[in-house]
Amino acid sequence: MRIYTIHRRGGEVEPELCPIKEGFCWPAALFTAAWALWHGHWVTAAALVAVQVLIGIALGLLGTDETTQGLVGLAISVIFGFIANDLRRRKLERSYWRLEDVVIAGGAEDAEWRYFAKQNLGELPA
Repeated sequence: MRIYTIHRRGGEVEPELCPIKEGFCWPAALFTAAWALWHGHWVTAAALVAVQVLIGIALGLLGTDETTQGLVGLAISVIFGFIANDLRRRKLERSYWRLEDVVIAGGAEDAEWRYFAKQNLGELPA
């Protein structure tokens, strides 16, 4: 089971929901700039590419070996994996989505179901 934040925009009749998982995001760590572009984080994607290129150039000028350069690139990817879902939440907040609830669920669809069940039935048992 995972923790999801449920973000909502729209009216009462047909709200639009966006569940976002708490914690590490593997797709963001594996596909840093592509993940950022997929989610509309244009500036973040450009910054990621620029940082990776500049660090690669700096490490090359310092004469570091390829293993060190690879480890630094891996570290950047892991750090991005830890902050990626927080970046999504911040973008939704700036786009006038509201944080509606926090639910524990097995997946994103289950998180939406639990959100609607809590709205209709009150608090669900654990």
